[in-house]
Parts: sequence; structure tokens; C-alpha cells
Amino acid sequence: MGLMYNLLPDFVSNDQRGKLVQIVREGYCQVNYIESVSGAIRGYHYHKYNCEIFYITKGKIEVAVWKVDEEGIAYTETFETRNYKRNDFFKIDPYTAHVFTYHEDSALISMYNKGVELPDGRMDIFKVSEKEYLRMEKGE
Repeated sequence: MGLMYNLLPDFVSNDQRGKLVQIVREGYCQVNYIESVSGAIRGYHYHKYNCEIFYITKGKIEVAVWKVDEEGIAYTETFETRNYKRNDFFKIDPYTAHVFTYHEDSALISMYNKGVELPDGRMDIFKVSEKEYLRMEKGE
């Protein structure tokens, strides 16, 4: 069962001047640039309404994910991890908790299809605890 989906950029051009990567051309309304130091851990949340995609521009990260239900209860059997590096591109769907561990100083671009700040003023960020993440990692 895959909870993260590898993606390809819309367009890549290489020539003597360098490289241009068109990551997406439509479908995303919030774009963030994130830098993290080696050893940092970020995330511990999921989104109910947003699909989020990530493009790694520098470094190496490990991403842990698992599905949660409408109340945020984890499906233990869905836990998985993957390693990503520079130029990797992937997607995480709604109701998928995610935790990022940075193994090098890293930079990435994240994009949301709806945006974290919803039109009614609510935030589409729902926390999961470090304790829950460690329990999932152990398969408990």
C-alpha cells in the first residue's frame, strides 16, 4: 500500500546555461519554501482537505507516513517510511499523517492544492503526537 506517490515535474530543460524545472503549472494555491538543519524533525500532523506535494531542492530526508480516520485515529498497518534526496518529487494525500526527519541540511518546496488557511478561517493542520509516531514506528 503506497501512501506517498512519486511524481515527475511537468517539464525539464537542460542546456549550456543550466537547468529549468517546471514543477507544476496548475492545481496548487499555496507554495512554501522550507529549510531544515540536519537532525531536525518536522511535521507530526495531517491535513483533512489538502493534498500536499514536495520537491526536494537540497539534502536528504526520511518521510514517515500513516493513514488516519475522520477522528485522527491511526491505522497501524499503514505505517511506511521512504528516503528522499535532491530532485525527488512526491505527493501525500489527505488523512495521511507525516513526519520528516532531516539527515542533512535540506531545503524543499511544499505545495498545497487548497492552502492551509481555509476560507472559513480554520486551519487544515491536525496534530499527531511524537508518542503516536514512536508507537507507529515500533508497529504497536
